[in-house]
Amino acid sequence: MLTQIPLGTHMYEAIHFAKKKKGWSDIKIDDAHGYPSNVDFGTFVGEKHFSVHAGDYRSILNLYFFVADVRIYFGFNENSELIDIRVRKEIDSL
Repeated sequence: MLTQIPLGTHMYEAIHFAKKKKGWSDIKIDDAHGYPSNVDFGTFVGEKHFSVHAGDYRSILNLYFFVADVRIYFGFNENSELIDIRVRKEIDSL
């Protein structure tokens, strides 16, 4: 991911990339907050962020009973420069 959108990329350039990426949808932009940290509860990564749904799939390993959704979070500093990317996979049952 960082080869296509390197650290330091401006937020609007990253959003433009995400809008053009095939299969990505549901872009959510938050100019006021970073995204929640998964390491330090109650803290946030960055000063602003956006997230995008990168797709979903079912795996033969769980007999197709569960759907895995993939969402990517892009964190930016106060100058709108990319500082972190987090890929999150959530699995839901039918």
